[in-house]
Amino acid sequence: MTVSIPKIYFYAVSLITLVMIIMFSIQAINSIVEIAMPETFYELTPDSEIRTEIVRNKYGPSVSEKEIGEKAREISDEEVKEYRERKVAENKRIERNRNIKRLITNILALCVVIPFYLFHFRKARTL
Repeated sequence: MTVSIPKIYFYAVSLITLVMIIMFSIQAINSIVEIAMPETFYELTPDSEIRTEIVRNKYGPSVSEKEIGEKAREISDEEVKEYRERKVAENKRIERNRNIKRLITNILALCVVIPFYLFHFRKARTL
């Protein structure tokens, strides 16, 4: 077996791209698992903060702190519950979209790296 610079180059690139294939595959599998079984943790925001947020969303930034306090007391427990449920659903949707984007990115990276690996490995074998 003769050792030449081109042979070393093609085998080195093959090894590097093989490692990349393994990494992208693991990341793609992790993304699939996260989409199928999301591991979501949501902080429990106190009702008082949710009431203040509801008031600010309704009336805008021009409301004084005193008015916010008064209007926040008028917010029902049902409104707080609905608001919290909407926030949780929104966070789940955002997390799912992020995982889908990550999966697509990893699949596209594999589509680029695999042919690159195959070309270099085949070329190294023929040298």
